[in-house]
Amino acid sequence: MTDLRRRSAIESTLVLVLLGGAAVFIAYGALRVYILKQRFAGGEAETQAKIQAKEKEIAELRGEIQKLKSGEGIEFEARNRLNLQKPDERVLVIIDGEKKVTPSQEIPIEGLFDRIKHWLGFGNNEN
Repeated sequence: MTDLRRRSAIESTLVLVLLGGAAVFIAYGALRVYILKQRFAGGEAETQAKIQAKEKEIAELRGEIQKLKSGEGIEFEARNRLNLQKPDERVLVIIDGEKKVTPSQEIPIEGLFDRIKHWLGFGNNEN
């Protein structure tokens, strides 16, 4: 009988170890699935935000295309990019404020001799 009890105790211990190992393995798998699901859920929200931004950009570009297909859009681009004008039309360019010129912009100094002349105060660099 003692042999039977001892064998039964060893078998029950072995079964408990195997069941514990299986429980740990299942828990590890479930934890891994949970972590991956959380990662993908965060990535999914980020991806949805990117998709919405791209859809907005596409809508804006389609609007620009429609504008450029119209006569006004073509005229606008021709005036701005190619500087074209209608016959008998004059273009007036208005510059705000005064252009401030620094001394180095007034007299372009090219070589060493010109720099020395300028430093000594002899004339400007006009030929």
